[in-house]
Amino acid sequence: MILGVKNWVPCNLVMADDYSPVEGVVYDDAGLSVKWRLNGGAVQVKTLALADWSEGAAGGYGILFSQEECEQSGQLDYWVEYTGCVPYYGSLPLAAGGSVPGDTMGNLLGGFAAVLAGKLGV
Repeated sequence: MILGVKNWVPCNLVMADDYSPVEGVVYDDAGLSVKWRLNGGAVQVKTLALADWSEGAAGGYGILFSQEECEQSGQLDYWVEYTGCVPYYGSLPLAAGGSVPGDTMGNLLGGFAAVLAGKLGV
């Protein structure tokens, strides 16, 4: 996670049928969709550029949200959909100025719990 001007958030893509990791997904793949919202507001679709998408290992990816996209403090909810995969949901608190404060792993686990509780409404 890069704090301050830009924020990277994680996602993990796994197949819906056997939960195997999906590797080799590129930012402009037609089956890829990233949606997000701030503070429970309107859902927006993120248009990814090459610099906004980074592949890690075992189906793990990073998504870059700019300062402008996260300029308010509050809650950033995001979800990633890819053809044939289980949708990935994340939720992170944003401090003033768009940085992600505190315990990142705790924030991610809290976001996952929120999804299970149906708080995203997606």
